[in-house]
Amino acid sequence: MSSSINEIKEKADIVELIADHIPVKRAGASYVAKCPFHNDTKPSMHISSQKGIYKCFACGAGGDVFKFWSEYHNKDFSETLKDLALKYGVTLNQHPENISKQKLQNEYLEIYSVTADYYHEKLLGAESAELCRNYLSERQIDLNTIKNFRIGYSPTSKDDWGFLVKHLTGKLKISEEEIFKSGLAIHHEKSGKYYDRFRDRLMIPITNEKDEVIGFGARILENNSEAPKYINSPETDIYHKGDELFGLSLAKKAIKEKNFVILVEGYFDQIALYKEGFKNTVANQGTALTPKQAKLLLKYSSSKSIYLCLDSDKAGELAKERAFEVIMQIAAELNPEIKVIDLQTAKDPDDFIKLFGNSNFELEIKNAKSFIDYKTDKLISEFKKEEFGPREKANFISKMSRFLYFINNKIELNAYIQKLAARLDLSSNILEEQIRKEFKNLSREFAVTGTNNSGNSTPFINHSKPTEANTQHSFTTQNQNHKKHSSINLDPLSRFDIELLAIMLDDRILLEEFMANEYSLNKEEHQIILSALVDVSFENPDDDTNSKFKKLKNHESLEDLKYSSDLAEIAMELESDKKQYLTRFNEIISVLRKQKSEILKRKLDKELQEAEKNKDEENIGRLLREIQQLLKEYS
Repeated sequence: MSSSINEIKEKADIVELIADHIPVKRAGASYVAKCPFHNDTKPSMHISSQKGIYKCFACGAGGDVFKFWSEYHNKDFSETLKDLALKYGVTLNQHPENISKQKLQNEYLEIYSVTADYYHEKLLGAESAELCRNYLSERQIDLNTIKNFRIGYSPTSKDDWGFLVKHLTGKLKISEEEIFKSGLAIHHEKSGKYYDRFRDRLMIPITNEKDEVIGFGARILENNSEAPKYINSPETDIYHKGDELFGLSLAKKAIKEKNFVILVEGYFDQIALYKEGFKNTVANQGTALTPKQAKLLLKYSSSKSIYLCLDSDKAGELAKERAFEVIMQIAAELNPEIKVIDLQTAKDPDDFIKLFGNSNFELEIKNAKSFIDYKTDKLISEFKKEEFGPREKANFISKMSRFLYFINNKIELNAYIQKLAARLDLSSNILEEQIRKEFKNLSREFAVTGTNNSGNSTPFINHSKPTEANTQHSFTTQNQNHKKHSSINLDPLSRFDIELLAIMLDDRILLEEFMANEYSLNKEEHQIILSALVDVSFENPDDDTNSKFKKLKNHESLEDLKYSSDLAEIAMELESDKKQYLTRFNEIISVLRKQKSEILKRKLDKELQEAEKNKDEENIGRLLREIQQLLKEYS
């Protein structure tokens, strides 16, 4: 891997690379440009072709070709490495399993791209798509929007259920079995025939961040109580519903520019808002927000501002609560700003635009309340004034404490408590005492359920220390007899993370291996340290461990490196025995691989149970094969 990185650096001209993205001009022996990482009014970025680095003397951004590509395109190191290897014709030294998986993914991406084009052409020209075109017209979806989203139509007839299968076998010269494995066809066991999964439906392509089609959302066109309104592509090697946000590939530029993102539920909510100029909108495809989706929401805005614009019914309220908790659990230390857009009497964003128009939606964005203020108003409104007595106030405090628990900023939390005390006509001391009790109960609850709260710390509350319940985790290794300094008093998950960071601080090759395999650390704050370590290591490849550690402590994203002494001490401990830390690294990687397989196995088992419940024979067969292959790979 290290040789591949060096080869990319040798082939890449940093001036040319940056000039492909922004205007660059010569200034003496070097080059200058307006920095794309802040609102630069004069050329503050200096680029050295000789050293292969850039540096902005206004905002501090700087690094090599890897760093520029990563920052400009909002990609992690493994994605950046793959992109630049492709750009400069460098072959990455990959494990045979990874090569085989990548080949299969590329084949599926081609199949889905051709399928999207086929459906799109049918919508625009086929006589059988008339009902579909009328439906889109009724929903005020114009031709430009249809083309932007590549919306399509899946044809069928009474006599032929295999239009797409025939098209793909003819155009791509692939077998029906391959189309079945990609998720676009269904196999009839008795007849042995393959037919299209989607028939006579409006087709909405789902794309990844790179704007590659990876799946479809398919809506029925005629009211039929027996058929589901929407069906989605099954999970495949390129599509995992909980990993994607619909519309992100189109929205990410606007999210950067406006510095906040709007989250809606459904496909048409996102399409409607995008069409009306609210291009910084994405949808979670009508499911509960997942941690991976939450990370994507935070990825493209430096302000970490998220505006929830979910349906106004009971399910929508629960979805708002779930979204708030998930976002705060994974990123409390980033202090994300979560607001709620009030839809008034409209049932969803699409309905709001049709009823009240763009200008009123702009106003609702401007007047959006913080999630805590929104929930405060919502819960209080559920009580009649004369019925809002001591017992009701206690219930209200219990409900609100669940959300306050995740507020990591002491000043912000204190302000909310003072505001609540005034609204409830309670002394702040009494309210603080009650919230303290609620927080203790929540700490025990989250410890038992394994929920990862990223460190709520309040001006008046000391949360209980990690209990046995929340320190039990699959991240334990076979060998627990490695040396420990008595001064290092970390919980098991922190110790695990810091050991890995210390090893990778000392050995860049192991850092590259870790990043290339897309492993993650347990705690969000450690992930931030890891990102800083990648910066330091690749900007200063010749530095020794001590020099890198000093630069790591001074990194802009680590103003308060809480674990600096632990990191230094463990690094010294491992440095004394190189053989030990290599053994330790392999132990930890083995645990990571095992954990990834266990997570995937649980996911497949759950899908298998659902398939067996629905007597879905083709999916039962596929899932059994995948589980068998997984057990074989990790046995």
